[in-house]
Formats: sequence, structure tokens, C-alpha cells
Amino acid sequence: MKQQSHSFKMVVLIALFLISLSAVTTVRAENGIPLQNLHERQGSASATANIATNIHAGPSTAFWIVGTVNRFETLPVIAISPDGAWWLVNGRLGQGWVVGTALTVTNGSSVGVQDPGAFITVTASLLNVRSGPGPTAAIQGRLSAGQRVYLIGQSNDGTWLNIRWQYGNGWVQARFTSAGDAAPTTDASGAPVTELNASGVVNAGSLNVRSGPGVNYEIIGTVVGGELLPIIGRSSDGSWYNVQTVFGTGWVSARYLITRNEFGNAPVTEDTVDENTYVGPVAIVNAGALNIRSGPGAGYTILGRAIGGDQFVILARDASFLWIQIDTDFGEGWVNRNYIIIRGDVSSLPTADATTAITVRDPATGDTTVSTPTLIGPVAFVATGALNIRSGPNISFSSLGSVPSTTRMPIIGQSPDRRWWKVDSPFGGGWVNKNYVLVEGDASNVPVVSQ
Repeated sequence: MKQQSHSFKMVVLIALFLISLSAVTTVRAENGIPLQNLHERQGSASATANIATNIHAGPSTAFWIVGTVNRFETLPVIAISPDGAWWLVNGRLGQGWVVGTALTVTNGSSVGVQDPGAFITVTASLLNVRSGPGPTAAIQGRLSAGQRVYLIGQSNDGTWLNIRWQYGNGWVQARFTSAGDAAPTTDASGAPVTELNASGVVNAGSLNVRSGPGVNYEIIGTVVGGELLPIIGRSSDGSWYNVQTVFGTGWVSARYLITRNEFGNAPVTEDTVDENTYVGPVAIVNAGALNIRSGPGAGYTILGRAIGGDQFVILARDASFLWIQIDTDFGEGWVNRNYIIIRGDVSSLPTADATTAITVRDPATGDTTVSTPTLIGPVAFVATGALNIRSGPNISFSSLGSVPSTTRMPIIGQSPDRRWWKVDSPFGGGWVNKNYVLVEGDASNVPVVSQ
């Protein structure tokens, strides 16, 4: 009985050994793939890593890393590089290139040669990658010297290259890459133009289109909010865009335009502006009627009269900026600033005064004469730094405002004590102390007034 029992145990052990051997030979796996599946794939190429190594985006270590392969890990092989030194494999994170010296390849002859595509090499120590083809586009990141990226397009003039790099698509300046200053259009890569046309959306209820880059140019039309305008150029300081409109080409302020695909790369087109359309800052009459005088003050003769809404080119201003010299049908006349609206840049206006000769024009004949401003009657000339205009003939009265030195104001009366002049000031009728003014003209017949 003991011998039979021992024989039975031997049979069972042999059977268990055979079963375990069968299991090993049928389910052994590499990278989790059963052996029988490997047999099914004997006709396709595969590669086993001899060492742990990186998978690159292109067939060179100069391309960015897209993944890794572990030692003894086996991956499908898709293609080989043209120089035969790199294999294109299908890794855990997608396709990439592994150097051939790190792999043992099976059935490698079954795959074809694959050109990785056009690429460029960075030649600058550091190179900004931008979101668009221009120096004002947002910086996405930076590349270092020697790094390689794929070339997918170029700007209209070829000075910017559209690339595919580690973080998607971006733009770099061609002159800092192996493409050099020459436009890639002439290169064998034949990079297509991928720059989208620049345009701008009007971001205002309405927007004036002008003949040049500034508020001192003629208005040629008005566009409405939301309108899309193709951008064809810009001013040198980038504050104005040259756009295409239904009125033809014109200029709009960059402040009121939301740009699309414009990154400072639009050409500077200021040299195309017709300087004859420069009209300078303008004064718009903001009163029912306004006297145009021969000098900067209410005491000067009236050359003519303008009505509300009339517009005139501004020529100069006085030192106090209370009076504006304009170009009118009557010649070079002066108007009070309180009754006009100024449109345009007045920062560079010249300064003129009552001693500055003016050109007077006869509206009927167009004949012109040169003369000096003419006073109507006695005038108070401010002979101090600044002078208060008071509401009554005493320092206890409130100040209506102050005028600077050299201001001239017509004298319309004097106080009973003969110490104060009543003048026609920029603030209306008011009083000034005689000690601080000089009188121009004959004041012997100025009447005494109480208020």
C-alpha cells in the first residue's frame, strides 16, 4: 500500500509539473503581450530597447523629447529615417524617434523610409517663440541654440517662420535660425504662407476714418461699431492703422480698434499720406454766434461773425490760452476759447499776441492786407504776474477768476473812488485794481459806474 501511495504521488507531481510548464510556454509575455500574440505579429517590425532611452519628436537629439522607453521594453516600429540612424516607433505617448544604437530591431526591413519633414535649427543663444508673426505678439516661450523645430509656414514677407515645437504652433524670426535672412519661399522646403490677413473690429459706436494718421487730418467717412476693417499698414508709433473701408483707404485710431492677426508686423505706410489733407487742429463754434476779432481780447475790432457749428483751422494761441487765432474768410482772426470746441492736437501750436501781424481778407474780393490788431477803446494791460478779476471794486469782493500777465481787457467803467477799473474780462464784467494794470488808449472819458 505504501508503494502504491508513493507511485500515486509521483504521478500527481509529474502532472502538476507538466501543467505548470505548459502555462509558462503559453502565457509568457513581453510588455504584457501574450506569446501567442507575438507569434501573430511575427511579420511586423518591432524594437526592444537595450537601454532606457528618450523618444524624440524628430530623428535627432536636437528635437524635443516626447517620451521614454524602458530597458527590454518592446515597441512597434513604423519607419526608419533617411540616414538609417533612427527608428520611428509607436510609444506609450504616441509616435516618436529613437536612435538605432539603443534598439534591437526585428523585421526592420519590412518598414519603409520616412522623411520627418522640413525643420530649422535655432542659431541664436535664445530665441523668443511668439503667438504671431511680429515683435508685439505674445511670447509663448523660448528656444536655445541648436534646438530643432518643424517648419510649417512663413509670413507674407518671409521674415517670420511658423513652427511646430514642444508647446504647439508658434512664430520665430527667420534671421535667428538656419533659414537665415533669405525668405523660406526660395528654400527647398517650400514653406507655404500661413500668415492670416490682419484686420480690426471697430470698438466704438462710430469711428472717424481720416486721410492720415492723426486727428489733424481730414475726415473722409465714418464707420460703425462692429465693422471689420482689413489692416494694410500702420503709423511708425503704432497708434494709427491704415485700413480699407467703403470710402477707400484711410486711417483710424488704434485706441478704437480690436485687432485680429496683427502683431506689429503691418508695414509702416505713413509715406503714402497726402500731406495736402493735413488741416491742423480745428475750432468748432459752440455758440449761436461768435465775434471774430483782430486781436486776442474783447477790446479789439470785430472782423466778422461766425455761427454755431462753423469749423475753422486753428493757427495759434495766446500765452494764457484764453484766445485762439483761426483762419477765416475774413483772414487771421481771434475767438474766445470759452465759446469753441477744439478738435485735434494743439500741443505744438505757436504762441501769438497783440503785436503779431495778421492777414486780413476781404470776403468779397479775396484781396488781403497785412495789419496789426486794432483796439476799439481804452484797454487795461495786466502788468503783474497774475491778476484777480473781482465781482466788485474792493478786495472784499469774490474773485471771478484770474488772468495772466500781458492780458488785455477793454475798460468799460471805473469805481466812484477812481481806484478800480471795470473791464470786459474772459469771465464777464469784473473789476481790477488800477495799481496792477497799464492803460492803453485814451481813458479820460471812461464813465463812473457803481457796479
